[in-house]
Amino acid sequence: MRKRLFRLFIILALAIILAGCHGRKYIPNFICPSEFDTESEYNISFWAKNDSNPTQRKILEKAIADFEEIYPNINVEISHYTSYPELYNAVLQNIGTNTTPNVCIAYPDHVATYLENPTLVVELEELIYDANFGLGGSELKFDGPNYDEFILKYIQEGYIKSEGENKLYTLPFMRSTECLYVNKTWLEQYDFEIPKNNIFSWDYIWEICEFAYKKDKSIIPLIYKSSDNFFIELAYQNGHDYSNDDGEILFSNQENKDMVMELNSLFKKNLFVTWQNTGYYPGDKFNKGDCIFGIDSSAGSTWIGPSSPLGAKGNEDFEVLVTTIPQVDVENPKVISQGPSLCVFNKENSQEVLASWLFTQFLLTEETQVNFAKTEGYLPVTTTAVESEAFQSFLSSPDTYSVQRDAILNVIEYQDYTFVTPAFNGSALVRDVVGKIIDKSVMSKKREIDIDSIFSEALTDCSSS
Repeated sequence: MRKRLFRLFIILALAIILAGCHGRKYIPNFICPSEFDTESEYNISFWAKNDSNPTQRKILEKAIADFEEIYPNINVEISHYTSYPELYNAVLQNIGTNTTPNVCIAYPDHVATYLENPTLVVELEELIYDANFGLGGSELKFDGPNYDEFILKYIQEGYIKSEGENKLYTLPFMRSTECLYVNKTWLEQYDFEIPKNNIFSWDYIWEICEFAYKKDKSIIPLIYKSSDNFFIELAYQNGHDYSNDDGEILFSNQENKDMVMELNSLFKKNLFVTWQNTGYYPGDKFNKGDCIFGIDSSAGSTWIGPSSPLGAKGNEDFEVLVTTIPQVDVENPKVISQGPSLCVFNKENSQEVLASWLFTQFLLTEETQVNFAKTEGYLPVTTTAVESEAFQSFLSSPDTYSVQRDAILNVIEYQDYTFVTPAFNGSALVRDVVGKIIDKSVMSKKREIDIDSIFSEALTDCSSS
């Protein structure tokens, strides 16, 4: 019910945006001033997502304090959100009243929706190269990253199609990916071999899951945290259509219907559940030995394992193997790239926007990048931060939680095998509805599903936006 209400809210919010954009005062595209006015005072807002993690809050608050010391005429007010949907909804609600934040954590999918008004978010293509205030610009009062210090793949993820052109609207803040968390001790106990390069095929995963459930009917063999990623990654691994750069919605095809029907049959064999249909996070059962495989973000690694610092405590200790998600083709792995990005909202006062841009760059400095990455299984987005003594010492320290370290190393190892879905106005809703397809396919072990109706309703929900 909550997912349906959320989807209906997004549809309604998009309708409000479409209606409100025409009455919204037009703001010209931002042109970077040649100088920053240090005599005037600027109050800017930063909306952040931090999972209610008090350490992350302290890191961001310290970054703000350090920035305000360098620029005493800029005051930054932070608002904390506990989830990406909550933050996304808040922005949508504030577009019509011209009260969007100045700087915001966002996924490119979200920004694509904000760009229903094409000047609402600052285009960064020229700004990052500005000699004075661009990345590493001569007039910055701090040591910000240069363009060539960013991991190029992560920069490229910020391009969004707007008015027929791909333009840069976001910069990466942190990166993560999905991981497979394995109870290695259990596998060894029952003589299941760890595959070459630690890459499990889906066929092998289901074989192990079937054995596990037959052995112990109280076990949930596999828990998948994200229903939408489950659909998307399986579709990409199989080479099935999902969407394209032109914003065409292509997921409703026979190949994907067959894929979901197979998942339905595996669900009826009690081989897996999702968080959405049970309320179980992978760590809830995995940590206690009641689950063999958990699939969750690397950013969730501090919650997973019998001795995890944040998750449920286990009854017995066991070895956790962290690797990439199961694959259709183990020789050609594909896994989604995730993690928060940053966008800057356009305002009438160009000096206010410049102040926002300066703060955005400060969030990408080495100290903030390293400190924030250390709170979860995140990878910093600049080579400077990744290769820094502080981050490398963190990875090699015996005090670092091993599952977290291995999750971060997994992000690094599979960096070249990651993909992102096309971002366009409505792509965030497409992601939500394909997750709902999975949710509906695993609602009942007794009732047969009407796969055509499920996909038809999903398409209707997309077109309603």
